[in-house]
Amino acid sequence: MKISDLFSEGKLVFKLGAPLILLWAADIGFGTVGLFFAGAISALDQAAFGLSFTLFITTCVFSIATLNAIITISARLDGAQESLAIGNLGRVGLVLASIFSVLSIALVLLLQCNLGLLELEPKLATRVTEFLGVLVFAIPFQNFATVFLSLSNGLGRTTLPGIIGISSLLVMIIATYCLSFGAFGLPRLDGIGIAVAIVLATIFRCLMSCGLVLQSKFRETKIIEFKFRDPVKTAVHLLKVGSPLGLMELSSMGAVAMISLLVASEGTFFLAAHNIGFNVIVLSHFLIVGLGQGLTIRTGNLLGQEDSSRMNPMYGAAVLFALIFFLISAGCLFLFREEIVMFYSVDSEVISIGSNLLLIAILIKLVDDPAGALTGILIGRKDTRAVFLIRCAAFWVLGIPLGFALLSEFGLYGFWFAVVLTHCLILGATIWRVFFSKNSVRETA
Repeated sequence: MKISDLFSEGKLVFKLGAPLILLWAADIGFGTVGLFFAGAISALDQAAFGLSFTLFITTCVFSIATLNAIITISARLDGAQESLAIGNLGRVGLVLASIFSVLSIALVLLLQCNLGLLELEPKLATRVTEFLGVLVFAIPFQNFATVFLSLSNGLGRTTLPGIIGISSLLVMIIATYCLSFGAFGLPRLDGIGIAVAIVLATIFRCLMSCGLVLQSKFRETKIIEFKFRDPVKTAVHLLKVGSPLGLMELSSMGAVAMISLLVASEGTFFLAAHNIGFNVIVLSHFLIVGLGQGLTIRTGNLLGQEDSSRMNPMYGAAVLFALIFFLISAGCLFLFREEIVMFYSVDSEVISIGSNLLLIAILIKLVDDPAGALTGILIGRKDTRAVFLIRCAAFWVLGIPLGFALLSEFGLYGFWFAVVLTHCLILGATIWRVFFSKNSVRETA
């Protein structure tokens, strides 16, 4: 196998996934931009928005992650040239999106009625209730948009979804500025204007996503026909592939929350530095996000075409490009670690602790970047149950218990080294599943 073949395959994979970085950035940006604007209004609005947005995402993450499995299934069907089956998958996906929307709305309303259990300050509880009362309107539009975007991505048409994602973020920023601060003669809504802007941006994303059906590749699927073929079987298959991804996202959010609670015992400076370090790691994953999404689509295509001759070059390209992207991000983290932390904080102690954490972050990324790329291959194989089990077991069986033990003995740095070991376990298990497990071939059928 020539190195030129690996680069050629890697370019093809990343070309598929690169536009989706914009969609990922937009999803991250809604919360980040919202917190930024809320902080400019008042501390109460910032605290209320942060909590309400977290609760809102928690109620939606399972449905969004589950519906994203449409990418994997449609990529496989596209490789097998089963266009009509893709249209049927899309119609079933829209039905499931409707059901998920009703359930998520019910959960948000239930949260509103039970905020008293969190023992929040009265003003904060009132503002969180107001935020949730507005954000709930975004749920169905987000779910429907996910179906159309996932279908387009699975068909290899990833550029327009990326453009739609970043455009929706721009709409959110402009709408927030106009509504929260009363620009251009509009009524000033303060913090609630942020929630209204998110709803408007989500509606915009949904409408633009519906326009994706005008693509020539989409028209072949005849998705707008109101005919279902084995809808129950299709729905069960989608849930079988997608629900482990949804459970994985829920598990990850729970692990992040638990980690934050444990670190909080170390004090304000350590918690602030930890939050900064974690945020930097998330943001530094943008290249791996594109690579992983591209590998998911490419794997599904090759399996649908039954073209096993291209699988080995794809495996090699996954590892090669993951290491290249690691070197790029690691170099930036090492050379500019203090400047990066100073962008978040002006406190000298936070900067000192955060700079040290970014050195450990390099070790985390050394194992997490290849694992993220190989995870894209597993998702492309529809081996989502293994992805969920590997990551859930790694964090809840090893990571958090070991982190708590090392936190008690060595402080925050010990906890972060536990995270390094956790990701080593994830990488080892993922490599075994991709390359050596006999079950992998069987489960991708």
